[in-house]
Order: sequence, then C-alpha cells, then structure tokens
Amino acid sequence: MESEMIIDECNSSEEDSPTNPRRLLSSRRDLGFQPQKELVYNKLLPYTDELDEESRVWLAEIKGNLGRAVMLRELNPGCVFWSGKLNIYIKLYGMKFSKEDHIAFVKLMYELVTIPNLEPNLINKFCTTLVLLLKKKELISPDELELPWRPLYEITRLLRENLAGIYRHPILLKNILHCVIRSVKIYFPLNATQEILDELRPTFCPLDNMTMRTSLQTLECFLPLQLPPEHHSIGHQLWFDEFMTMWKVCHNAPQWENNMMSLMARLATCNIGYIDWEPHFPLMFTRFIRCLNLPVTYKQTQSSKIHKLEIAPIAMWIVAVL
Repeated sequence: MESEMIIDECNSSEEDSPTNPRRLLSSRRDLGFQPQKELVYNKLLPYTDELDEESRVWLAEIKGNLGRAVMLRELNPGCVFWSGKLNIYIKLYGMKFSKEDHIAFVKLMYELVTIPNLEPNLINKFCTTLVLLLKKKELISPDELELPWRPLYEITRLLRENLAGIYRHPILLKNILHCVIRSVKIYFPLNATQEILDELRPTFCPLDNMTMRTSLQTLECFLPLQLPPEHHSIGHQLWFDEFMTMWKVCHNAPQWENNMMSLMARLATCNIGYIDWEPHFPLMFTRFIRCLNLPVTYKQTQSSKIHKLEIAPIAMWIVAVL
C-alpha cells in the first residue's frame, strides 16, 4: 500500500510539474498561438500556472494601446510609453508572441524609427525596442520580412552632416543606429547591394582620405554581406574585385585602409569557404607585416611605410580565411 501511495504521489507530482509536455501543450492551446521563443526559466517559477494568462492580458494591452497611439499620431508619450512596456514584456517573457505579431512589431518599430525629421531622442527609444525584437534573427527569415535600406541611410546622412536641427543628440544615438543597421540589413531587398553602390560610388576618391573613409564606413554598415550562395552574384561579387584592386594600387598606407580591412574581415567572416582569397594573400600579409612593424627587409632595406591597421579585423580575417 505504501509503495502504491508513493507511486501515486510521484505521478501527481509529474503531472503538476511545469516541464510536463502535456501541460506545455495545453498551455500553448490556451494561448491561441505558437510563441516565438519563451524564456525557459519562467516554467520553473512557483506561479507558472498564472504566467500564460498574465502574459496574454499584458500583450493584448500593449498591442491595443500601441496601435491606438499610432492611429492618434501620439508619439510622445503614447508610442514611447507602450514601446517601453514592450521592452519590459520581452525581458520578462521573451518573444512570447506569434510570428505574425513579431513581424508586425518589427515593421511598426521600423516605421517609427524612420519617420522624417523625428526627434533624435525618440529615434533612440524606438531603436532600442527594434534591436530587442531582432535579437534572435533565426526567428524571422529574410523570406518573411523585407525592409528598405534608404530611410536608415537618410537618417545617418543627416546625423553625419549635422543637419538634424536644433535638438541635442543622445550620446549613444550613433552606436544604437549602427546596431539597428547591422540587425536589419539581412532583411534588405536583394537589389540593395547595387543600389547602395550606385549611391556611394561617386564619392570614391582614394586621394581624399576623409571622403573615402566616410564612404567605406557607410558601406561596412549597410552592405548585406551574408547573402546565401545563390545570390552572391548580386552581392559581394559586384564590388569585391573592384575594392581589392583599388586597395592594391593605393600602397602608400592611406588613412582609409583600416576601414577597408574591417569591411574585408566582416565579408570573410560571413562567407567562410565561398571566396577564393589565395590570390590576395601577398597583398594582405604584406600589409599585416608592415602594420606590425616587424624587422623584415628586402635586399637589406626595410620599408619605411607603416600601415595602421587594427589587430581585431586582422585576427577576424585570418581566422575566417585559414
């Protein structure tokens, strides 16, 4: 009898366990949708039975009030307040919403970020929410979402040219914008590479260090470097040989060389095994040796050129290529 009671207690405890698959399935049926990605630790909380209902009510409140604020064009405090609530929701429950809601949230935040002449402080707040929504890129594939690149480019251009008006920019605005660009550029349309090159090619001037440096920084941020192999012909193959030739002929250690190295390091990291780097080994390792200022001579004569390259992109490139 005692053994039967122990077995019954064990069975009842297993049924009450938050990790029971049947219980998880029933909770998902109660939600009415398949969550994108929940926080796995929430099911270990003592009040896990209440979390589904609590999160469902909170999500409905956020969706309703955020949509109402957008319809009323109440950016501040309406959209700011409820986007902050969405941040808290993601931190507490994870991506506990359907894929359709996830895509809708991303599109909405992207539209808010790219509103023309928006206050820099509001851009900073909406960018924070957008980065949180795109933290798990595997949850939304590029086939399910497409975002234009030009609105973000116009924002960065205005900030760079200091034409954003009389508003004081938040200190980290430029950094958060770069995070947003790197998060969303996998969702740029397939023709984005050609459009970006058409926009920036007229600014290429190897003899003008500042202009060339700015152009390469913009390219490093915006160029989609992680396209699938079937789209490489409309990706890095449009500019790779041209840039390597330009770098090769400019052998006088220009100031923009480090930006070119960063671009090539990211390209190599995103396309391991798809690019033949062997013809460029002499160029790259010659630059590396001169950057490290090693005592390497040719006919007992040491080069006076010192290429100023950062160690981080050099290490990234070597690891990705070799």
